[in-house]
Amino acid sequence: MAINTDLPVLGVLISLVLLATALSGCTSAPENGDVHIQDIHGLALDPSHPTRLYVATHHGLFVAENDTEWAAVTQEPFDMMGFTMHPRDGRIMYASGHPGRVGQGWAVGVVQSTDAGRTWTTLALKNEVDFHAMAMEAGEGSSNDTIYGFHGGKLHVSADSARTWHTRTPPGAVSALAVTSAGDVLAATSAGLYRTARGALGQWQTVDASRALAVASSGQKIVAYFTNGGLKASPDDGATWEDLNWTVPAGDYPWGIALGPSVVYVGTAQGSIHRSADQGASWTRIR
Repeated sequence: MAINTDLPVLGVLISLVLLATALSGCTSAPENGDVHIQDIHGLALDPSHPTRLYVATHHGLFVAENDTEWAAVTQEPFDMMGFTMHPRDGRIMYASGHPGRVGQGWAVGVVQSTDAGRTWTTLALKNEVDFHAMAMEAGEGSSNDTIYGFHGGKLHVSADSARTWHTRTPPGAVSALAVTSAGDVLAATSAGLYRTARGALGQWQTVDASRALAVASSGQKIVAYFTNGGLKASPDDGATWEDLNWTVPAGDYPWGIALGPSVVYVGTAQGSIHRSADQGASWTRIR
């Protein structure tokens, strides 16, 4: 951006401020406190604060209180292609993706936050993986979380909080992952929705043969998005399914489901977020 040296001093200062803002990549908030969110890659509700929704995006992590009070979270934003939150402690998060303006290489690998997304530490696989799907199961201790990620046609698995890894073959191209309360791994794939037990990774069982694009689990409840039926919920771990009466807007893609005790959120690639608090009887677009 060129600055005209004939401008008055005040004009030059204003131009420099605008230039710095443009180069910073930071999201600015209008006077009403709103923020601009696009390219959603994941959603999660804080287990200790069920009115607090986290949204992982191409431009970093955002948070909302009561669906209205939005703010940017991460001090040094990066492209969060994969994101998962600890099911018992909302301060602990894992992510993957690409560096922002701070960082080197093409992929951050696997990073962790222990302060609710404000700062992040690299744990493993820097410039080796770019997980577009992640999920986790909480361990008994802080060093025993089991992390799952999909990259390069392989399901990557770590049983020690993302420090060491091994791989398994998934049943197809994975678009989303979730972990049930029993520790089973759910994979939304181009070939359908599949399940495998923690102790038998790679021995996949079909939950539903329809192509699945997104999935989330809480307790015995599973919510998944299928291309031939839209959003559906199972109250009994996949044995039966109920229609939640929501389909993704034309030209968009469902990329992130968050489940609370009585609420479902769905985020899309283009940045819209939809909420139902009555088992899909009605929906509200909150963004």
